[in-house]
Amino acid sequence: MRKLLTTLAAILMLTALDGAPAFAQADATELSFWESVRDSDQPQELEAYLKAYPDGMFAPLARIRIEKLKGSDASEPAQPEPAPSSPSEKEAGATEEASEVEQAASSPPVNECDRLAAHPLYTAEGISGIDFDDIPSDEAIRACRAAVVASPETERFQFQLARALLSGKVYEEARRRFRVVAEKGHAGAALNLGLIYGHGRGVPKDYAQAARWLRQASDDGDPVAMIALGYLYKAGLGVEQSDQEAVAWFRKAMEKNEPDGFSRLASMYAEGRGVSKDMKEAARLHRQAADMGLVESMYVLGKLYADGEGVSKDEAEAIRWYKRAAEKGSIQAMTNLGYAFHAGRGTDKDLSQAVEWYRKAADKGEATAKNNLGMLYNDGTGVLRDGKEAARLLLEAYRGGDAYAKRNLEEQSGVLSIETRRELQRLMKQEGVYNGKIDGRFGSGTKAALKALAPVQDAAKSVRASSTAADKPEDLGDLQNLGTLD
Repeated sequence: MRKLLTTLAAILMLTALDGAPAFAQADATELSFWESVRDSDQPQELEAYLKAYPDGMFAPLARIRIEKLKGSDASEPAQPEPAPSSPSEKEAGATEEASEVEQAASSPPVNECDRLAAHPLYTAEGISGIDFDDIPSDEAIRACRAAVVASPETERFQFQLARALLSGKVYEEARRRFRVVAEKGHAGAALNLGLIYGHGRGVPKDYAQAARWLRQASDDGDPVAMIALGYLYKAGLGVEQSDQEAVAWFRKAMEKNEPDGFSRLASMYAEGRGVSKDMKEAARLHRQAADMGLVESMYVLGKLYADGEGVSKDEAEAIRWYKRAAEKGSIQAMTNLGYAFHAGRGTDKDLSQAVEWYRKAADKGEATAKNNLGMLYNDGTGVLRDGKEAARLLLEAYRGGDAYAKRNLEEQSGVLSIETRRELQRLMKQEGVYNGKIDGRFGSGTKAALKALAPVQDAAKSVRASSTAADKPEDLGDLQNLGTLD
């Protein structure tokens, strides 16, 4: 009982520190009174404390205690039972009863906090959980605060409150509450604490702290933590760089049937890091991840089939995987699918399909798709010629760091129509970086304006139009100014 009350006090004091209404400081007299009744099983003694100190520091604890005691008083009176036949039976019965009481205390009934903030992997039986992005933050925070007050020893409520707070971007309190639960051995809380430090949510980025908590979660079997810890080893962030350690953690995640574990390990085989380079093994692992529903691996598998790496080259199979990934939201797959329809690679040439997939990816911000769609508007291919739309898309692609847009605007602007070039100058004048004539001539003033709009790190994506584009651009005809994604 003393442990229960001590924990309740700690939780309620933390609530006060975190912005909930603070409780009054207890003076010596109040403390003495509380110490005399805190372990009492007589409700009237606790009520006497409340009468003397209705707003006292321990008033919330007293009310919870009274409610529990009165609840047990209201239950059916215990009936005399026959004495156990032996001391061992008596001890076994007591142990079983204690276990049932402990289980009931740690697993209260499903409530609103569970419905609004339960994690799919760290929750009670019968609760499906909710994805982080779907948590209704304000509602979940209110429900979980109430759940923590009503059942302060229930770790899942404390964890779910921290999760709701993180969703609501109340980072400092979320971090503190995750830590309280993580220090009790909760793997999900340790994972989140590691990610908070790794991403710098409410605290400066601290990769050493991130590694510490991710290791704890990994040691406790959390596969997502294993992936994150493997990444830290691969990048040498917060730990000594080690490709072998990265491989080991990715493999452990894979053994937990975590799809991303298959994908990350596949990338190590593809790069030859920590293991001998083996594109066949990379393809095999990506296929397993793709079959498990990992969109990233569906896209990569499409690339492998398109390029014939680790598998026999099969552009029709590449289309199949690109389409699966695109239908699940991969903007890279949308772009490459558009290119396949544009070029007739693995499928019949279909400009309407090319435009559709380019547009879907471009609307989601994919820079190469913007370049490709912009060139279609520039040329009037598959769409009506429109210099304004071409200029808008090409400039957005350029500012997004696309290698093909950089080449089209800086190095071979002659492929652009005079209308598109004029519109580009007009847009740059509106941006305040160009003050020359709107004549479509890309002289030093226009080029300087483009440089002013270039990304800070002008390292455009390392992409290629096809397996032969870099060597024989003339073979691509009107496709040489387009790109696909690695």
